[in-house]
Amino acid sequence: MADPRCEHTFLAVKPDGVQGGLVVESSVVLTSNLLHNHYTELSSKIFFPGLMEYMSAGPVFAMVWEGTNVPSMGKKMLGATKPRESPTGTIQGDFAVDVGLNICHGKKIALWVNPD
Repeated sequence: MADPRCEHTFLAVKPDGVQGGLVVESSVVLTSNLLHNHYTELSSKIFFPGLMEYMSAGPVFAMVWEGTNVPSMGKKMLGATKPRESPTGTIQGDFAVDVGLNICHGKKIALWVNPD
């Protein structure tokens, strides 16, 4: 029986993080369909075409983490979406350049990983 305290969260190192050498291997090249589904709530924003171009610029390193309180711990490790609002010691605070180049992302496991 699965531990009811065990949770899952999705995290990805974005193309700029992969290209910057933050991971050794990467294996997911994003399709336009996946990106549209992932960012559907942003599709009406003026920056959406640039976001699509950025996220399809190269492979990403996709992960699913499992453990107690892992969604909240993952968010804490990532830091804020806007790097300048992220404390030192977080991924965004230490490595991200700008909100448009913010290294990592956490969200929507089912879009990225086949549950089987």
